[in-house]
Amino acid sequence: MRLPSFRICNLTKCADVLVSALSLFIIFLYLESSVFTTTPSLLFKIAAAVADSSLFVLLISALRGNRRIAGGALVFVIMLVVLANVLYLRSFNDLIPSTAYFHSQLTDPTVLKGASYAFRPSDMILIAAGILPLAYYFIRGRKQSVPAGCRSGLIVATVIVMIAAWSVSLLGTYRRNAIYNGEFSFKEITQQIFSKEFVDWRTPYRNLHFTGYLSFCVGDFFSSSYITLSDSQKEEIRSYLSAKTQETALPPLAADSVRQNLIIIVVESLESQVMNMYPDIHPTLSAAIAEPNTVYVERCKVQADYGRSSDAQFILNTGLLPLHNEALVNRYAMNDYPSLAKALGSHSIEIIGEDKSLWSHGQTSQSYGFETLIDNICPDTYNQDSLIFKEAAREAARLPEPFFMFVSTLSMHDPYTDAITSAEIGDVATDPRDMEYFRRLKHFDTQLGSFIDSLKAKNLYDNSLIVIVGDHEIREDATSLPKGEYVPLIILNSPAADYRREDVSQADIFPTNLYLMGKDYSYRGSDYTGVGTNIFYKSAAVGSDDRAYKVSEQIIRSKME
Repeated sequence: MRLPSFRICNLTKCADVLVSALSLFIIFLYLESSVFTTTPSLLFKIAAAVADSSLFVLLISALRGNRRIAGGALVFVIMLVVLANVLYLRSFNDLIPSTAYFHSQLTDPTVLKGASYAFRPSDMILIAAGILPLAYYFIRGRKQSVPAGCRSGLIVATVIVMIAAWSVSLLGTYRRNAIYNGEFSFKEITQQIFSKEFVDWRTPYRNLHFTGYLSFCVGDFFSSSYITLSDSQKEEIRSYLSAKTQETALPPLAADSVRQNLIIIVVESLESQVMNMYPDIHPTLSAAIAEPNTVYVERCKVQADYGRSSDAQFILNTGLLPLHNEALVNRYAMNDYPSLAKALGSHSIEIIGEDKSLWSHGQTSQSYGFETLIDNICPDTYNQDSLIFKEAAREAARLPEPFFMFVSTLSMHDPYTDAITSAEIGDVATDPRDMEYFRRLKHFDTQLGSFIDSLKAKNLYDNSLIVIVGDHEIREDATSLPKGEYVPLIILNSPAADYRREDVSQADIFPTNLYLMGKDYSYRGSDYTGVGTNIFYKSAAVGSDDRAYKVSEQIIRSKME
């Protein structure tokens, strides 16, 4: 038997592979530095980048002749995946869930515009690294192929480098986990590193880097999305929901004080910090807050940050909390959710500015029980809220009472780099992004005022409970304005007045609306007011406990009969 021969080759004969290896190293080191801004040290970042690169270099090393172009194409595709994740990370502080790669929202104009804002000049390093192997192939042409002996030697060398790099990389992973979980044994830390459980999509990356993240994506995509609950688990959920309702129950309001109509207005990126900065910019909101029958919670804790797609809409409509680790609309848009529309039982309509295909909105609207969805009102970015509120005013005048209307605004969506409204506010900031944010806030406020005036003109205002709430905080780096974790909650024409002004979260809005509308609701065999607590119940603790997230996840991921 002849042993394989290994020849010492001129490096030019392996140049295709070496160029690809260099490009992959640059790409993975860039991603590693984006995910880990401080720790680990540069040594472990380099080791992780080499380890990830080596796996793909092995594939490329096996290519011959004209197939070498496939190696360049592979590097280019990896670059696109890494670039998409870097942009997603800046917007959502996470990596892309597996199923999101196959949904239309990644190519939606709104998403692409946000991605373009997240793009930084340094990202050109990624793009250049992704193009380099393809460019080298076409420049070099088909003149030379890697000889078999060189290929064998290259594969062996790559395996040796890969083993060494993974050893250093795993050492760093163990070291960090030992620091964060010092009370755990070596076995427990090992189980944690290789566990299939994860908190977000960065977790498998933190433990096993791009290879771990990609492996988890593949396994997750082909795994069953729904879980099966045992009878005891179903009963635990029913008991939790029923106990939550009964423990925080209040005497019902007088029937003649309850409003017929409910209008919820979700305001894009309206954050508590800006409410007191320039009151003259939002006179409609300021006047509404001063009304005697207004409920105003200045600091309502944001819980939509894990939503990844549904923002506060899912929480407000269902009373549940979103998943920690993926956009629930990718897989669970058509589940049987509890909802305000189903609880109220009145005519219901949802109004959105974007196309219903974005984030599976057409499906979630059905799941929430809305009779009608009006979408794609303002494909142009200019004065969007004007068009949205005009449509809302037309529908409010047309709908028979009682009705439930859910309106999502859009003008205040980042990026704040383009002037998309004619509103004038004077010089209130030096940062042009801040100026644009306040111009859009002024535009929203003006259109809200016109909508309220239209309700008064049609004699609908006094008979309507109007809930105005921010969907989430201003995204990081979108402006230089102070960032927080709270949004304002404003309820106009409230029939009750003695409410909590602190320790309020977005999950509390669902039970509050049920209470103010005088509705009892049963969901899957139990009394239901959601996982939050009515703000007129004075003893609630801030936010929601871990059990609330667990119950929400079980309902979202299961077909609970």
